[in-house]
Amino acid sequence: MAGVDLFDEGAAAWPQLALDRAGFDEFVAARDDSQRHDGAELLLAYGCQLGDAAALALFDAHVMDVVPKALAHMKLAVHVVDEVRQQVREKLLIRADGADCKLVGYAGTGRLRGLVQVVAVRTAISELRKHKGGD
Repeated sequence: MAGVDLFDEGAAAWPQLALDRAGFDEFVAARDDSQRHDGAELLLAYGCQLGDAAALALFDAHVMDVVPKALAHMKLAVHVVDEVRQQVREKLLIRADGADCKLVGYAGTGRLRGLVQVVAVRTAISELRKHKGGD
C-alpha cells in the first residue's frame, strides 16, 4: 500500500512527529493515486491539519520561513511582511466556521514551501490593493 511507504518516508523525515498511521493512510487515500506524492510533505500537512503542536512548530520553522524570501522583491515594510506571514498561516492552518483548514486540500504533489510562496505573494498583493484603495 502506497500510504505505508509514504508514512515511513514521512516518519524518517520528521521523527519527532508521533502521528497515527491509519489516519495518515486515510488522508493519503483522498489524494490522486496517479500523482507522485512526497511522504514528508504529506505527513507534515496531515499533522498540521490535525492541529498537532509538533507538526505546527515544524511547519513554522521549515515552511513558513519562505514568506520573507517570497516577498523580498516587493520591498515591503517588515510589519507588512509579518502581517502577510500571519495571514498565510491563518489561511492554511486555521479552521474557519467549522470548515477544515485549507491545508487539508493539499494534494502532496508540489512542495509545501511552493504553496506557501504562492499564498504569500497573493496575500501581499491583496493587502497592497486594499491599502491603495483606502488612500
